[in-house]
Amino acid sequence: MTTILLADEVATGAPVQVAAGRFTLRVSGTFNGATLRLEMLGPDEVTWLPVEGGEFVEGDAQVRNLEICASQLRMAVGGGTPSGLRADLVPYVA
Repeated sequence: MTTILLADEVATGAPVQVAAGRFTLRVSGTFNGATLRLEMLGPDEVTWLPVEGGEFVEGDAQVRNLEICASQLRMAVGGGTPSGLRADLVPYVA
């Protein structure tokens, strides 16, 4: 099942609950200087922490395979003037 993190967005997406597993993180859209970063809700349930391997800048590869524990995730958008950003997680089966 695909988990949508951003759907035609220009700003940080809403948090979503994700089960533990291996996923392919896919990102597309017009960055225009923006940085996209996958974040996990920290143990204090307030602070958002960067997920290693989950940062994208214009020109980077737009697909990454990640192993994630059960948690709340969001895709943060910072800087630039992006448009039409999309990001999702797809279960990864080797």
